Amino acid sequence: MVEIRRKANATSAIERGFTLIEIVIALFILGTSLVTLLGLQSAILERTNRDQNRLNAMLFMRRVLANIETSNSEVDVGNQSGTFAELLELSQDDPDYDKALSIDGSIEIQFWPLPQNPQALKQVIVRASWGPDALDSFILYYFLPNDEAFDAELADETDTEDLDDDSEE
Repeated sequence: MVEIRRKANATSAIERGFTLIEIVIALFILGTSLVTLLGLQSAILERTNRDQNRLNAMLFMRRVLANIETSNSEVDVGNQSGTFAELLELSQDDPDYDKALSIDGSIEIQFWPLPQNPQALKQVIVRASWGPDALDSFILYYFLPNDEAFDAELADETDTEDLDDDSEE
């Protein structure tokens, strides 16, 4: 008879279901994991957005350098700043126009002094920023030979060689 009562008590415990404390603990665990997942999702979206802006900034900076390298005229010393749409003189029909509007940039060109010829090199500094955070900016340094200084130095060497040839005769 004892065995029959135990079986009856076992089925009644199963039929009763979960207690209130078990439900509260399960909801707490579920809520905590959902908040964690939403936080991770937000961080992933922010990181993706930052990486996309960083990639766009690098591409626009490369376009600026490509324009400087392929320019047939001499690059003048000076500063320019504005959005990359302005710096690259993009038209509104350009597919990158909207992206270029969201990234501020500046181009600074100055002489990089060398001991023998203080104007032999030009340093090009291209800056890009797309937000207030320090991680939301890039600085790119590029060096160009100064063709005018090189031509002047070459002319001086040619003149001194001509003088040496004249003195030998």
